[in-house]
Amino acid sequence: MKKVFIKMMAMLIVSISLISMFACGPQAIEDQEATDPNKTQVYYYYYDGDGSKEYLKNAATEFNKTQTKFQIKVVGTLNENYAQQLISGGGNASIHELTSSVSSYLVDSGAVANLDDMLDCEIESGVKLKDKMLYVDETREFGSTTSHKGLYGIPIASYPVHLIIDYQMFKDNGWLISEGGKLSVGNDGIEGTYDDGMPVTIAEWDEMVRRIDRTPNTEPFIFSTKYNFYIEPLIHSLIASYGGWQEYIDIFSATGFYKDSDGNSHNVTLENGYEMYKADSFYKAMKFMEDYICNKDYMHEKAKTSTGLTHKEAVNYFISGYKDEVQQAGMLIEYPTFEDSNKYYFSLLTKAGDVGKGYGERDFRYLLLPRLNDNETLSYMATSGMGMVVVSEDADKERLQVAKDFLLYTLRDEYLQQFSLGAGGIKRNFNYSLTEEQLSQFTPFQRTNFTMMADTAHIKLLTGLELAGKDPESRGMVYKTAAYQFTALMGDGLYERPLLALRRYNAKEYVDGIYKFRKEEMWGVK
Repeated sequence: MKKVFIKMMAMLIVSISLISMFACGPQAIEDQEATDPNKTQVYYYYYDGDGSKEYLKNAATEFNKTQTKFQIKVVGTLNENYAQQLISGGGNASIHELTSSVSSYLVDSGAVANLDDMLDCEIESGVKLKDKMLYVDETREFGSTTSHKGLYGIPIASYPVHLIIDYQMFKDNGWLISEGGKLSVGNDGIEGTYDDGMPVTIAEWDEMVRRIDRTPNTEPFIFSTKYNFYIEPLIHSLIASYGGWQEYIDIFSATGFYKDSDGNSHNVTLENGYEMYKADSFYKAMKFMEDYICNKDYMHEKAKTSTGLTHKEAVNYFISGYKDEVQQAGMLIEYPTFEDSNKYYFSLLTKAGDVGKGYGERDFRYLLLPRLNDNETLSYMATSGMGMVVVSEDADKERLQVAKDFLLYTLRDEYLQQFSLGAGGIKRNFNYSLTEEQLSQFTPFQRTNFTMMADTAHIKLLTGLELAGKDPESRGMVYKTAAYQFTALMGDGLYERPLLALRRYNAKEYVDGIYKFRKEEMWGVK
Protein backbone atom coordinates (compact mmCIF):
# COMPACT_ATOMS: atom_id res chain seq x y z
CA MET A 1 0.00 0.00 0.00
CA LYS A 2 1.22 3.48 -0.76
CA LYS A 3 2.18 5.91 1.95
CA VAL A 4 -1.16 7.58 1.75
CA PHE A 5 -0.72 10.86 3.54
CA ILE A 6 2.81 11.67 2.45
CA LYS A 7 2.06 10.82 -1.13
CA MET A 8 -1.05 12.95 -1.00
CA MET A 9 0.76 15.90 0.52
CA ALA A 10 3.53 15.43 -2.03
CA MET A 11 1.40 15.83 -5.14
CA LEU A 12 4.25 18.04 -6.07
CA ILE A 13 3.66 21.30 -7.92
CA VAL A 14 -0.07 20.61 -8.16
CA SER A 15 -0.77 24.15 -9.30
CA ILE A 16 -3.42 25.68 -11.48
CA SER A 17 -1.14 24.78 -14.36
CA LEU A 18 -1.45 21.14 -13.42
CA ILE A 19 -5.22 21.36 -13.23
CA SER A 20 -5.44 22.93 -16.67
CA MET A 21 -2.98 20.37 -18.02
CA PHE A 22 -5.73 17.95 -18.89
CA ALA A 23 -7.12 20.38 -21.44
CA CYS A 24 -3.79 20.93 -23.15
CA GLY A 25 -3.84 17.92 -25.45
CA PRO A 26 -0.79 15.71 -26.10
CA GLN A 27 2.57 16.27 -24.49
CA ALA A 28 4.65 19.15 -25.79
CA ILE A 29 8.38 18.63 -26.30
CA GLU A 30 10.52 21.66 -26.93
CA ASP A 31 14.23 21.50 -27.76
CA GLN A 32 16.36 24.15 -26.13
CA GLU A 33 19.02 24.08 -28.86
CA ALA A 34 20.15 21.98 -31.81
CA THR A 35 21.66 18.60 -31.06
CA ASP A 36 25.45 18.57 -31.29
CA PRO A 37 26.42 15.41 -33.23
CA ASN A 38 29.90 15.50 -31.71
CA LYS A 39 28.62 15.25 -28.11
CA THR A 40 26.66 12.76 -26.03
CA GLN A 41 23.30 14.17 -25.01
CA VAL A 42 22.06 14.21 -21.41
CA TYR A 43 18.39 15.25 -21.20
CA TYR A 44 16.69 17.40 -18.60
CA TYR A 45 12.93 16.79 -18.72
CA TYR A 46 11.08 19.60 -17.00
CA TYR A 47 7.39 19.99 -16.28
CA ASP A 48 6.29 22.62 -18.79
CA GLY A 49 3.45 23.94 -16.65
CA ASP A 50 4.72 27.33 -15.51
CA GLY A 51 6.90 30.22 -16.58
CA SER A 52 10.11 29.15 -14.87
CA LYS A 53 11.65 27.12 -17.69
CA GLU A 54 13.92 29.88 -19.06
CA TYR A 55 16.36 29.54 -16.16
CA LEU A 56 17.01 25.93 -17.19
CA LYS A 57 17.66 26.88 -20.78
CA ASN A 58 20.02 29.65 -19.72
CA ALA A 59 21.87 27.32 -17.34
CA ALA A 60 22.19 24.63 -20.03
CA THR A 61 23.60 27.13 -22.55
CA GLU A 62 26.30 28.26 -20.14
CA PHE A 63 27.03 24.78 -18.79
CA ASN A 64 27.46 23.32 -22.28
CA LYS A 65 30.21 25.85 -23.01
CA THR A 66 32.32 24.06 -20.38
CA GLN A 67 31.72 20.57 -21.82
CA THR A 68 33.72 18.93 -24.61
CA LYS A 69 32.06 15.50 -24.52
CA PHE A 70 28.50 15.99 -23.29
CA GLN A 71 25.58 18.26 -24.12
CA ILE A 72 22.67 19.04 -21.81
CA LYS A 73 19.37 19.14 -23.71
CA VAL A 74 16.39 20.79 -21.98
CA VAL A 75 12.98 19.55 -23.08
CA GLY A 76 9.51 20.00 -21.62
CA THR A 77 6.44 17.88 -21.12
CA LEU A 78 2.87 18.53 -20.03
CA ASN A 79 2.31 14.92 -19.00
CA GLU A 80 2.99 14.45 -15.29
CA ASN A 81 3.63 10.72 -15.74
CA TYR A 82 6.04 11.16 -18.62
CA ALA A 83 9.12 11.46 -16.45
CA GLN A 84 8.23 8.35 -14.45
CA GLN A 85 7.64 6.40 -17.65
CA LEU A 86 11.07 7.41 -18.92
CA ILE A 87 12.77 6.49 -15.66
CA SER A 88 11.02 3.14 -15.48
CA GLY A 89 12.15 2.43 -19.03
CA GLY A 90 15.80 2.94 -18.21
CA GLY A 91 18.21 4.33 -20.80
CA ASN A 92 20.75 7.11 -20.73
CA ALA A 93 21.32 9.21 -17.66
CA SER A 94 18.77 11.98 -17.59
CA ILE A 95 17.27 14.49 -15.19
CA HIS A 96 13.56 14.61 -14.47
CA GLU A 97 11.21 16.98 -12.69
CA LEU A 98 8.54 14.95 -10.93
CA THR A 99 5.13 16.42 -10.20
CA SER A 100 4.44 13.46 -7.93
CA SER A 101 6.56 12.12 -5.11
CA VAL A 102 9.77 10.15 -5.45
CA SER A 103 7.86 6.91 -5.13
CA SER A 104 9.30 3.90 -3.37
CA TYR A 105 9.03 1.69 -6.45
CA LEU A 106 11.37 4.01 -8.35
CA VAL A 107 13.89 4.08 -5.51
CA ASP A 108 13.75 0.35 -4.77
CA SER A 109 13.92 -0.55 -8.45
CA GLY A 110 17.24 1.23 -8.73
CA ALA A 111 15.88 3.47 -11.47
CA VAL A 112 16.93 6.71 -9.77
CA ALA A 113 20.41 7.51 -8.57
CA ASN A 114 21.43 8.20 -4.99
CA LEU A 115 22.51 11.84 -4.74
CA ASP A 116 24.17 11.79 -1.32
CA ASP A 117 27.58 12.48 -2.85
CA MET A 118 26.25 15.84 -4.08
CA LEU A 119 25.70 17.17 -0.56
CA ASP A 120 29.40 17.93 -0.04
CA CYS A 121 29.87 19.37 -3.52
CA GLU A 122 30.40 23.08 -3.94
CA ILE A 123 27.76 24.97 -5.85
CA GLU A 124 29.60 28.30 -5.94
CA SER A 125 31.98 30.35 -3.81
CA GLY A 126 32.69 27.55 -1.35
CA VAL A 127 28.99 27.00 -0.63
CA LYS A 128 28.09 23.31 -0.46
CA LEU A 129 24.72 21.85 -1.35
CA LYS A 130 24.13 20.66 2.22
CA ASP A 131 24.56 24.26 3.43
CA LYS A 132 22.37 25.84 0.79
CA MET A 133 19.47 23.40 0.62
CA LEU A 134 16.67 23.72 3.17
CA TYR A 135 15.23 20.62 4.88
CA VAL A 136 18.27 18.42 4.08
CA ASP A 137 17.60 15.73 6.69
CA GLU A 138 13.87 15.66 6.01
CA THR A 139 14.43 15.40 2.26
CA ARG A 140 16.85 12.50 2.70
CA GLU A 141 14.38 10.69 4.92
CA PHE A 142 11.51 11.48 2.60
CA GLY A 143 13.10 9.70 -0.34
CA SER A 144 14.43 6.75 1.63
CA THR A 145 12.85 3.32 1.70
CA THR A 146 13.46 0.22 3.76
CA SER A 147 16.29 -0.97 1.50
CA HIS A 148 17.58 2.35 0.17
CA LYS A 149 18.65 5.20 2.43
CA GLY A 150 19.74 8.66 1.37
CA LEU A 151 19.01 11.59 -0.91
CA TYR A 152 17.10 10.62 -4.06
CA GLY A 153 15.62 13.96 -5.05
CA ILE A 154 16.41 17.67 -4.98
CA PRO A 155 13.47 19.88 -3.96
CA ILE A 156 12.03 22.40 -6.37
CA ALA A 157 9.64 24.66 -4.48
CA SER A 158 6.75 24.72 -2.02
CA TYR A 159 3.35 25.91 -3.22
CA PRO A 160 1.16 27.16 -0.36
CA VAL A 161 -2.60 26.79 -0.85
CA HIS A 162 -4.37 29.40 1.22
CA LEU A 163 -6.85 32.28 1.33
CA ILE A 164 -6.20 35.12 -1.11
CA ILE A 165 -7.73 38.61 -0.90
CA ASP A 166 -7.75 41.80 -2.94
CA TYR A 167 -6.06 43.95 -0.31
CA GLN A 168 -7.15 47.30 -1.74
CA MET A 169 -10.75 46.11 -1.84
CA PHE A 170 -10.48 45.15 1.84
CA LYS A 171 -9.11 48.63 2.58
CA ASP A 172 -11.77 50.43 0.58
CA ASN A 173 -14.60 48.49 2.23
CA GLY A 174 -13.26 48.83 5.78
CA TRP A 175 -12.90 45.07 6.23
CA LEU A 176 -9.37 45.20 7.67
CA ILE A 177 -8.59 45.52 11.39
CA SER A 178 -7.61 48.97 12.59
CA GLU A 179 -6.46 50.46 15.88
CA GLY A 180 -6.60 54.14 16.65
CA GLY A 181 -7.48 55.03 13.10
CA LYS A 182 -4.71 53.06 11.40
CA LEU A 183 -4.27 49.44 10.40
CA SER A 184 -3.12 46.97 13.05
CA VAL A 185 0.35 45.48 12.69
CA GLY A 186 -0.79 41.90 12.14
CA ASN A 187 0.75 38.70 13.49
CA ASP A 188 4.36 39.68 12.77
CA GLY A 189 4.01 42.76 15.00
CA ILE A 190 5.76 44.97 12.44
CA GLU A 191 4.12 47.97 10.84
CA GLY A 192 4.26 48.31 7.06
CA THR A 193 4.52 44.62 6.15
CA TYR A 194 2.39 42.13 4.21
CA ASP A 195 -0.04 41.38 7.07
CA ASP A 196 -1.02 44.88 8.20
CA GLY A 197 -4.70 44.96 9.11
CA MET A 198 -5.11 41.21 9.07
CA PRO A 199 -6.93 39.63 12.04
CA VAL A 200 -4.76 38.21 14.81
CA THR A 201 -7.43 36.97 17.22
CA ILE A 202 -10.45 34.81 16.42
CA ALA A 203 -12.66 37.72 17.54
CA GLU A 204 -11.03 39.96 14.92
CA TRP A 205 -11.39 37.23 12.30
CA ASP A 206 -15.07 36.82 13.12
CA GLU A 207 -15.66 40.57 12.92
CA MET A 208 -13.87 40.74 9.56
CA VAL A 209 -16.02 37.93 8.12
CA ARG A 210 -19.18 39.62 9.40
CA ARG A 211 -18.15 42.95 7.89
CA ILE A 212 -17.77 41.28 4.51
CA ASP A 213 -21.09 39.51 4.90
CA ARG A 214 -22.86 42.79 5.76
CA THR A 215 -21.59 44.40 2.55
CA PRO A 216 -24.33 44.44 -0.13
CA ASN A 217 -24.07 41.79 -2.86
CA THR A 218 -20.99 40.29 -1.19
CA GLU A 219 -20.10 37.00 0.51
CA PRO A 220 -16.84 36.13 2.29
CA PHE A 221 -15.77 32.92 0.50
CA ILE A 222 -15.62 31.31 -2.92
CA PHE A 223 -13.71 28.18 -3.98
CA SER A 224 -14.04 25.19 -6.23
CA THR A 225 -16.74 22.79 -5.06
CA LYS A 226 -15.54 20.23 -7.60
CA TYR A 227 -11.91 19.76 -6.55
CA ASN A 228 -11.38 18.95 -2.88
CA PHE A 229 -7.61 19.39 -2.89
CA TYR A 230 -8.07 23.15 -2.62
CA ILE A 231 -9.79 22.69 0.73
CA GLU A 232 -7.58 20.06 2.37
CA PRO A 233 -4.40 22.17 2.72
CA LEU A 234 -6.42 24.78 4.58
CA ILE A 235 -7.62 22.10 7.01
CA HIS A 236 -4.01 21.08 7.64
CA SER A 237 -3.14 24.72 8.38
CA LEU A 238 -6.02 24.89 10.85
CA ILE A 239 -5.01 21.72 12.70
CA ALA A 240 -1.45 23.00 13.12
CA SER A 241 -2.73 26.42 14.18
CA TYR A 242 -4.93 24.92 16.90
CA GLY A 243 -2.66 22.12 18.09
CA GLY A 244 0.81 23.39 17.33
CA TRP A 245 3.63 21.88 15.31
CA GLN A 246 4.27 18.74 17.35
CA GLU A 247 0.64 17.69 17.73
CA TYR A 248 0.13 18.22 14.01
CA ILE A 249 2.97 15.79 13.31
CA ASP A 250 1.71 13.35 15.95
CA ILE A 251 -1.80 13.28 14.47
CA PHE A 252 -0.66 12.50 10.95
CA SER A 253 1.98 10.00 12.01
CA ALA A 254 -0.64 8.17 14.13
CA THR A 255 1.62 8.08 17.15
CA GLY A 256 2.58 10.51 19.90
CA PHE A 257 0.43 12.75 22.07
CA TYR A 258 -2.78 14.69 21.64
CA LYS A 259 -4.91 16.84 23.92
CA ASP A 260 -8.63 16.37 24.36
CA SER A 261 -11.21 19.13 24.83
CA ASP A 262 -10.42 19.31 28.57
CA GLY A 263 -6.73 19.81 27.93
CA ASN A 264 -5.76 16.30 29.06
CA SER A 265 -2.86 14.71 27.21
CA HIS A 266 -3.13 11.18 25.79
CA ASN A 267 -0.43 8.91 24.42
CA VAL A 268 -1.17 6.96 21.25
CA THR A 269 0.87 4.09 19.85
CA LEU A 270 0.96 2.56 16.40
CA GLU A 271 -1.57 -0.07 17.44
CA ASN A 272 -4.31 2.47 18.20
CA GLY A 273 -3.22 5.44 16.12
CA TYR A 274 -6.82 6.11 15.14
CA GLU A 275 -7.28 7.61 18.62
CA MET A 276 -5.45 10.68 17.33
CA TYR A 277 -8.69 11.68 15.63
CA LYS A 278 -10.07 12.48 19.07
CA ALA A 279 -7.64 15.39 19.30
CA ASP A 280 -9.36 18.64 20.12
CA SER A 281 -7.30 20.42 17.46
CA PHE A 282 -8.76 18.14 14.79
CA TYR A 283 -12.33 18.82 15.91
CA LYS A 284 -11.71 22.56 16.18
CA ALA A 285 -10.29 22.66 12.67
CA MET A 286 -13.44 21.05 11.30
CA LYS A 287 -15.60 23.32 13.46
CA PHE A 288 -13.82 26.33 11.96
CA MET A 289 -14.59 24.93 8.50
CA GLU A 290 -18.23 24.44 9.48
CA ASP A 291 -18.57 27.93 10.99
CA TYR A 292 -16.82 29.86 8.23
CA ILE A 293 -15.50 28.29 5.03
CA CYS A 294 -18.33 25.77 4.56
CA ASN A 295 -21.05 27.91 6.10
CA LYS A 296 -23.75 28.48 3.47
CA ASP A 297 -24.47 31.89 4.99
CA TYR A 298 -20.95 32.95 4.04
CA MET A 299 -20.62 31.18 0.68
CA HIS A 300 -20.67 32.93 -2.67
CA GLU A 301 -23.93 32.20 -4.50
CA LYS A 302 -22.12 30.15 -7.17
CA ALA A 303 -20.49 27.89 -4.57
CA LYS A 304 -23.57 27.64 -2.37
CA THR A 305 -25.76 25.81 -4.85
CA SER A 306 -23.26 23.86 -6.93
CA THR A 307 -21.18 20.74 -6.29
CA GLY A 308 -19.42 21.10 -9.63
CA LEU A 309 -18.02 24.64 -9.56
CA THR A 310 -14.63 24.39 -11.25
CA HIS A 311 -11.62 26.29 -10.01
CA LYS A 312 -11.40 28.35 -13.18
CA GLU A 313 -15.00 29.43 -12.70
CA ALA A 314 -14.38 30.32 -9.06
CA VAL A 315 -11.35 32.41 -10.05
CA ASN A 316 -13.35 34.23 -12.71
CA TYR A 317 -16.11 35.13 -10.25
CA PHE A 318 -13.51 36.22 -7.68
CA ILE A 319 -11.62 38.65 -9.91
CA SER A 320 -14.73 40.04 -11.67
CA GLY A 321 -17.07 40.21 -8.68
CA TYR A 322 -16.91 44.00 -8.52
CA LYS A 323 -19.14 44.10 -11.61
CA ASP A 324 -22.81 44.75 -10.94
CA GLU A 325 -24.00 41.48 -12.49
CA VAL A 326 -21.67 39.29 -10.40
CA GLN A 327 -21.68 38.77 -6.63
CA GLN A 328 -18.42 39.80 -4.97
CA ALA A 329 -16.36 37.25 -3.00
CA GLY A 330 -13.96 38.39 -0.31
CA MET A 331 -11.63 35.38 -0.27
CA LEU A 332 -10.50 32.68 -2.68
CA ILE A 333 -8.50 29.55 -1.80
CA GLU A 334 -5.61 29.53 -4.25
CA TYR A 335 -2.00 28.76 -5.20
CA PRO A 336 0.82 31.31 -5.65
CA THR A 337 0.51 30.78 -9.42
CA PHE A 338 -2.86 32.54 -9.20
CA GLU A 339 -2.15 35.54 -11.45
CA ASP A 340 0.01 33.84 -14.07
CA SER A 341 -2.40 30.94 -14.42
CA ASN A 342 -5.33 33.27 -15.04
CA LYS A 343 -3.93 35.92 -17.36
CA TYR A 344 -6.77 35.21 -19.77
CA TYR A 345 -9.43 36.34 -17.29
CA PHE A 346 -7.45 39.45 -16.42
CA SER A 347 -7.07 40.25 -20.12
CA LEU A 348 -10.85 40.19 -20.51
CA LEU A 349 -11.14 42.87 -17.85
CA THR A 350 -8.50 44.97 -19.59
CA LYS A 351 -10.30 44.62 -22.94
CA ALA A 352 -13.52 45.70 -21.24
CA GLY A 353 -11.77 48.90 -20.17
CA ASP A 354 -11.89 48.17 -16.44
CA VAL A 355 -9.20 50.51 -15.15
CA GLY A 356 -6.84 49.03 -12.54
CA LYS A 357 -8.27 45.51 -12.78
CA GLY A 358 -5.86 43.91 -15.25
CA TYR A 359 -2.96 41.54 -14.71
CA GLY A 360 -0.57 42.77 -12.02
CA GLU A 361 -2.61 45.87 -11.23
CA ARG A 362 -4.28 44.65 -8.03
CA ASP A 363 -2.71 44.11 -4.64
CA PHE A 364 -3.63 40.48 -4.04
CA ARG A 365 -2.26 38.96 -0.82
CA TYR A 366 -2.49 35.81 1.23
CA LEU A 367 -4.74 36.34 4.25
CA LEU A 368 -3.16 34.54 7.19
CA LEU A 369 -5.24 32.62 9.71
CA PRO A 370 -5.71 34.25 13.13
CA ARG A 371 -3.95 32.89 16.22
CA LEU A 372 -6.13 29.98 17.23
CA ASN A 373 -3.86 28.82 20.06
CA ASP A 374 -2.69 31.22 22.75
CA ASN A 375 0.67 29.42 22.90
CA GLU A 376 1.25 29.51 19.16
CA THR A 377 2.69 32.61 17.48
CA LEU A 378 3.55 31.15 14.05
CA SER A 379 1.20 31.41 11.11
CA TYR A 380 0.90 28.03 9.39
CA MET A 381 0.41 27.61 5.67
CA ALA A 382 0.06 24.14 4.16
CA THR A 383 1.38 23.48 0.69
CA SER A 384 0.52 21.09 -2.09
CA GLY A 385 3.94 19.59 -1.50
CA MET A 386 7.31 20.08 -3.13
CA GLY A 387 8.48 19.22 -6.62
CA MET A 388 11.47 16.92 -6.79
CA VAL A 389 14.23 16.62 -9.38
CA VAL A 390 15.71 13.13 -9.78
CA VAL A 391 18.49 11.64 -11.88
CA SER A 392 18.20 8.31 -13.69
CA GLU A 393 20.72 5.69 -12.70
CA ASP A 394 23.29 4.92 -15.40
CA ALA A 395 26.06 2.36 -15.85
CA ASP A 396 28.13 5.05 -17.56
CA LYS A 397 29.41 6.81 -14.44
CA GLU A 398 30.97 9.67 -16.38
CA ARG A 399 27.65 10.48 -18.03
CA LEU A 400 25.88 10.14 -14.68
CA GLN A 401 28.33 12.57 -13.09
CA VAL A 402 27.65 15.15 -15.79
CA ALA A 403 23.93 14.92 -15.02
CA LYS A 404 24.66 15.54 -11.33
CA ASP A 405 27.05 18.37 -12.14
CA PHE A 406 24.41 20.14 -14.20
CA LEU A 407 21.82 19.71 -11.48
CA LEU A 408 24.21 21.43 -9.07
CA TYR A 409 24.87 24.13 -11.67
CA THR A 410 21.16 25.03 -11.76
CA LEU A 411 21.30 25.75 -8.01
CA ARG A 412 23.61 28.72 -8.33
CA ASP A 413 22.16 31.96 -7.02
CA GLU A 414 21.72 33.48 -10.47
CA TYR A 415 19.57 30.55 -11.63
CA LEU A 416 17.57 30.32 -8.41
CA GLN A 417 16.84 34.01 -8.85
CA GLN A 418 15.85 33.44 -12.47
CA PHE A 419 13.52 30.66 -11.34
CA SER A 420 11.73 32.98 -8.91
CA LEU A 421 11.48 35.72 -11.52
CA GLY A 422 10.05 33.32 -14.09
CA ALA A 423 7.73 31.55 -11.64
CA GLY A 424 6.14 34.71 -10.33
CA GLY A 425 7.70 35.11 -6.90
CA ILE A 426 7.80 31.45 -5.88
CA LYS A 427 10.84 30.76 -3.71
CA ARG A 428 12.79 27.55 -4.14
CA ASN A 429 13.76 25.64 -1.00
CA PHE A 430 17.28 27.03 -0.83
CA ASN A 431 19.01 29.92 0.88
CA TYR A 432 19.07 32.85 -1.53
CA SER A 433 17.59 36.32 -1.85
CA LEU A 434 16.51 38.76 -4.54
CA THR A 435 17.76 42.28 -5.06
CA GLU A 436 15.40 45.23 -4.78
CA GLU A 437 15.68 45.67 -8.53
CA GLN A 438 14.59 42.06 -9.08
CA LEU A 439 11.72 42.38 -6.62
CA SER A 440 10.53 45.45 -8.51
CA GLN A 441 9.86 43.24 -11.56
CA PHE A 442 7.10 41.39 -9.70
CA THR A 443 3.44 42.19 -9.46
CA PRO A 444 2.38 43.20 -5.93
CA PHE A 445 1.10 39.67 -5.31
CA GLN A 446 4.33 38.03 -6.50
CA ARG A 447 6.50 40.34 -4.44
CA THR A 448 4.40 39.66 -1.35
CA ASN A 449 4.67 35.90 -1.97
CA PHE A 450 8.45 35.94 -2.04
CA THR A 451 8.62 38.19 1.02
CA MET A 452 6.27 35.96 3.01
CA MET A 453 8.07 32.73 2.13
CA ALA A 454 11.33 34.29 3.27
CA ASP A 455 9.81 35.30 6.63
CA THR A 456 10.45 32.00 8.40
CA ALA A 457 10.36 33.75 11.80
CA HIS A 458 6.60 34.27 11.51
CA ILE A 459 5.39 31.80 8.88
CA LYS A 460 5.90 28.04 8.86
CA LEU A 461 5.12 25.95 5.81
CA LEU A 462 3.65 22.47 6.11
CA THR A 463 5.32 20.72 3.19
CA GLY A 464 4.87 17.04 3.96
CA LEU A 465 8.59 16.64 4.63
CA GLU A 466 7.99 17.08 8.35
CA LEU A 467 6.25 13.70 8.26
CA ALA A 468 9.05 11.92 6.43
CA GLY A 469 9.55 8.44 7.81
CA LYS A 470 6.82 8.97 10.39
CA ASP A 471 3.73 7.77 8.58
CA PRO A 472 2.26 4.53 9.99
CA GLU A 473 2.82 2.41 6.89
CA SER A 474 6.55 3.14 6.77
CA ARG A 475 6.82 1.85 10.35
CA GLY A 476 5.03 -1.43 9.79
CA MET A 477 1.35 -0.57 10.22
CA VAL A 478 -0.63 -2.38 7.53
CA TYR A 479 -3.98 -0.79 6.77
CA LYS A 480 -6.87 -2.87 5.45
CA THR A 481 -7.65 -0.30 2.78
CA ALA A 482 -6.09 2.84 1.34
CA ALA A 483 -7.84 6.15 1.82
CA TYR A 484 -7.15 9.86 1.69
CA GLN A 485 -6.40 11.74 4.85
CA PHE A 486 -9.84 13.19 5.50
CA THR A 487 -11.84 10.17 4.43
CA ALA A 488 -14.97 9.26 6.34
CA LEU A 489 -17.87 7.14 5.13
CA MET A 490 -20.66 9.64 5.37
CA GLY A 491 -23.18 7.80 3.19
CA ASP A 492 -23.13 10.04 0.13
CA GLY A 493 -20.37 8.39 -1.88
CA LEU A 494 -18.32 11.56 -1.61
CA TYR A 495 -16.75 10.84 1.74
CA GLU A 496 -13.34 12.01 0.63
CA ARG A 497 -14.66 15.55 0.28
CA PRO A 498 -15.09 17.36 3.61
CA LEU A 499 -16.59 20.36 1.82
CA LEU A 500 -19.59 18.35 0.68
CA ALA A 501 -19.81 16.28 3.87
CA LEU A 502 -19.99 19.44 5.97
CA ARG A 503 -23.06 20.48 4.01
CA ARG A 504 -24.87 17.50 5.47
CA TYR A 505 -23.21 16.93 8.82
CA ASN A 506 -21.94 19.16 11.57
CA ALA A 507 -18.29 19.09 12.64
CA LYS A 508 -18.85 16.57 15.44
CA GLU A 509 -20.71 14.15 13.19
CA TYR A 510 -18.02 14.47 10.56
CA VAL A 511 -15.13 13.92 12.98
CA ASP A 512 -16.96 10.94 14.53
CA GLY A 513 -17.32 9.52 11.04
CA ILE A 514 -13.63 9.94 10.33
CA TYR A 515 -12.73 8.29 13.63
CA LYS A 516 -15.04 5.34 12.91
CA PHE A 517 -13.66 4.89 9.42
CA ARG A 518 -10.02 5.05 10.50
CA LYS A 519 -10.64 2.63 13.36
CA GLU A 520 -12.73 0.04 11.52
CA GLU A 521 -11.63 0.26 7.90
CA MET A 522 -7.97 1.26 8.20
CA TRP A 523 -6.99 -0.29 11.52
CA GLY A 524 -9.49 -3.13 11.31
CA VAL A 525 -10.76 -2.65 14.86
CA LYS A 526 -14.50 -3.14 15.39
